[in-house]
Amino acid sequence: MFSALTEEDQADLDARRARIAMLVRTRYRLSLKRTTSDLRLLQKLLDDGATHGALMRADLRNLGVCFGDVLASVSDLRWVIVDDDLGRDPTVRWNENSVQINAMTMILKRVLMQEPVDL
Repeated sequence: MFSALTEEDQADLDARRARIAMLVRTRYRLSLKRTTSDLRLLQKLLDDGATHGALMRADLRNLGVCFGDVLASVSDLRWVIVDDDLGRDPTVRWNENSVQINAMTMILKRVLMQEPVDL
């Protein structure tokens, strides 16, 4: 079942965006714009190992939020909450149907499975 983001959900996504924005600003002196131009910066963070270490899982989820923002900026996708057997999570949903992209965990899963990530 899908539902709109609550204020708390929105605040959580915003905090995740802020963490990645801070990494981009600190490392590259650039800013994210929630456009396809962000893909290069997100990939660079991955390639440079900026999301490794103690915060790896959290930062890879955070990176996924920024990736989802890019997807939403170029399509009819939007952030919603999905509540299913696996729990309650933010997802990027296509229009009003069941098509969803779990952008927040998409990158993390590939890294954990040691698959290449090419944004």
